[in-house]
Amino acid sequence: MTHEVVNPTPPIPPQPQSGRPKRYATAIGLSLAGGTMGIDRFYLGYVGLGILKLLTGGGFGIWALVDSILLLQGKLGSADGSPLEQSPNDKKYLKIAVIVYYVSIGVTVLLSIGVIATSIFIASTNPKAFSSQQSSTQELTRDEVYAKLSVGMSESDAKEILSNAKYSKNCSKSTDANGTIEDCTYWRFSWQDNDQIIVRYVNGKVFEIRQFSSDDSTNYNPSILES
Repeated sequence: MTHEVVNPTPPIPPQPQSGRPKRYATAIGLSLAGGTMGIDRFYLGYVGLGILKLLTGGGFGIWALVDSILLLQGKLGSADGSPLEQSPNDKKYLKIAVIVYYVSIGVTVLLSIGVIATSIFIASTNPKAFSSQQSSTQELTRDEVYAKLSVGMSESDAKEILSNAKYSKNCSKSTDANGTIEDCTYWRFSWQDNDQIIVRYVNGKVFEIRQFSSDDSTNYNPSILES
């Protein structure tokens, strides 16, 4: 009685992949530039994982970081199993690029945290720190400036009001029998209105106030003293 010997089927060798292989440098570049959008996974052929990575923002950045590290270590390749094409110096230079990239991100995050922490500390220790700064730099309206000025007030107070309201000025001084006279023209331009205030100071006091604007060229302060 004879027995037929059946030879085992030899394994089929892997077939060469059609098309150009994926480049190692390109995969790293896409991982850095668009890892949070899954572009690197799409490039490597992992369409499903690419969509998931896109929807989760690269796993809130953590997945994107892990993928770039895996690519650098050569532990993440194409979905079809083909090796990534690389030149002799790819790993060396790309490793430096990845380190610099993530160090810069880390520094930016730390600086942002520092700024936020400092702002919270200042606001908690001095609640009026930001509000007072805002109110001091807020520009007064034309009517508010007019209301603050009055005949008889000191020259220094009037000049401070107009300076804080961002008025430019041009002054000239003279003397006569009444004492020292200083005539100042103040002006301020805006999109809504161009207004002008003419103030005469006599011996350090406001003696006369004239107000002009683009919509009313003869608008005088009710408290004016005619010279």
